[in-house]
Amino acid sequence: MLFSFTLKQPATMQDLSKYSLAKLRALEEQVNDALKTHHFLSISKAREQILHIARNAGLTEKQVLAIKAPVPGKPAATAVSYTNPDDPAQQWSGRGRQPAWVKAWLAAGKSLEDIKTPA
Repeated sequence: MLFSFTLKQPATMQDLSKYSLAKLRALEEQVNDALKTHHFLSISKAREQILHIARNAGLTEKQVLAIKAPVPGKPAATAVSYTNPDDPAQQWSGRGRQPAWVKAWLAAGKSLEDIKTPA
């Protein structure tokens, strides 16, 4: 461990309404300092644990720091499976709800095979 630090035992709860504003400000500063120290020590401890695990796995610190998390990309667009012969701009992948033009096509007694887009 890189740092050692001992915290004072917490004082018993006191009625703070009797403190002066100056004393409350001083107490606030002490609390903020203690929070910063605790936060820093927590991060240092976690870092040491991570590096220990990495060393046991045969990795150097440099290798660990070079590892990048995968960036989630945009999902790949699904291929068009069906095209409206009356309006080629209207297309459908075959997934999800059927567009109105597909419903009308089927209602007319026609088959989806007739509007299947060639692969």
